Amino acid sequence: MPQTGSTPGETAKLSADPQEESAESAESADDEINEFNHHTNGIEFHGSTSSAAAIGHLQKARDPKPREDRYPTTTDFSLISTLHNPSFSPSTTGPGQLTAIEQHNYYFDQAHVFMNGYFENIHFIHPFIDKEDFLIRANELWFNRAHSPEPSFVALYLSVLSFGSLVRVWDEDTLAGLGRFEWSRKLFGEAQAYLNYLRFSNDLETVQCLYLMAKICQNELNPNFGRPDTLGMDEYHNRAMPERDDAEYAIIPWMIDFAQIIRRVSVQIYHSRITLQEKLHLGLQIEMEMDRWLARLPEKLRPDIGTDRPSRSALRDPKWARRQRLVLGIRYYNVKMLLFRPFLSHFTRKLRHPPSELDVTITKCLNAAQKTIEVIHDIYRVHTFFRCWWYNTTYVMFATSTLLLPMSKLGMCDETIPLLRSVEMGIEILEAMEESVVARKSVEIIRQYLREFRASGTQQTTAAVGEGNEELAASEVSGLAPSAFEVPEWAYGFGFPDYSFEGIARLFDDIGGLPMLDG
Repeated sequence: MPQTGSTPGETAKLSADPQEESAESAESADDEINEFNHHTNGIEFHGSTSSAAAIGHLQKARDPKPREDRYPTTTDFSLISTLHNPSFSPSTTGPGQLTAIEQHNYYFDQAHVFMNGYFENIHFIHPFIDKEDFLIRANELWFNRAHSPEPSFVALYLSVLSFGSLVRVWDEDTLAGLGRFEWSRKLFGEAQAYLNYLRFSNDLETVQCLYLMAKICQNELNPNFGRPDTLGMDEYHNRAMPERDDAEYAIIPWMIDFAQIIRRVSVQIYHSRITLQEKLHLGLQIEMEMDRWLARLPEKLRPDIGTDRPSRSALRDPKWARRQRLVLGIRYYNVKMLLFRPFLSHFTRKLRHPPSELDVTITKCLNAAQKTIEVIHDIYRVHTFFRCWWYNTTYVMFATSTLLLPMSKLGMCDETIPLLRSVEMGIEILEAMEESVVARKSVEIIRQYLREFRASGTQQTTAAVGEGNEELAASEVSGLAPSAFEVPEWAYGFGFPDYSFEGIARLFDDIGGLPMLDG
């Protein structure tokens, strides 16, 4: 196979062609997805930083033929339809439902279970509700019948119950005849009914309720049903920031700092019309800013990143610190992967051996993707509750699609074989969330790419046997390359048969009127 690597002149800088530089500056926009959702009958937009766009880019890398139409019609199949959660949709509730909630005494019999599912769980990652005050007001709701409750608090109360039902560990199949998703979606719809009754209320409880409901949508993997930029604009903030002390609420200012870094990645790396060289320089600056943020974190919250041994003993840490430390580690790796992914995408488009400075960013991106999967996999083995944080599906899918990008382009070789185990770990994580229909669909998509990846190794083995090189064939089958054999560099590619993503995706869409499995 002829080498397609770069010439010495090409390694001097990332791009010497002005037209190529202009094309590079617009590459991230090409990854955006505008597709028709057959479940909602609407066209959805997913930006280049989304996991859906990452999978879409993976497909484009395999089938580079451009679409003739930017906006598909209702007869076209779409990736967004495949990865949609059809069981979670906006509900239409009327005034009569509000009376029914009061008659059930605001679900007193199940409320403690669901509140505990929230406050002892994901509340520690978003600790913006005062638990003690909330419980006092909930008791007034249950027992002080003479007192007319504030509708905005009832909406918040129902959203807490909905979120708690969604993310708690269910040791039982049902409570009062309803399961996890049935309870969560019922309570979500009733919280929505109270918000409709309030119309344009903007008190604190309403804002808290809306934030929680946005998080429920994220965990239901239906991100286009209400997804505000929760960072907001500083000039509109009228509440004091929590102190950066040893309390569980201290994560809020640290996460706001990190959210501002994430916004820089989104705006300056993905949505700017600058050259790849400029993006590289800016990306390395943002990476240093991320590392400074990490180093400044309190010891109790600082993840063990970049070290072989834990920096401290965590045996006596409160549960909120342990949970916050885990989440901060995952988010750090996810953003590091997001930061450098455009450079990996550039390489897979050009299939040229990258200059050393670009090669470093590709390595950082792949390492961050592997660490994202490894950290989540380790947490899933130890912490059962974490398997109910359904939003981790997006982290895993983004990391897995990142690893599959070079694997699908280069086939089985020394550079891609180490990535295989991480992808397999990603499948194990998604299979642990089998209750989620989107996680199940995602597993099947990944498995198809793995089948073709392994087939590329078989093709190489067959060719080696045909040439009488039985020793090489045996080593390829075992996943080991002999030192005497010069394996392809990043600049080498392998020919793949045409592969239709639509053919596989249709396996997971509604076919012939069959009911979609509940997520």
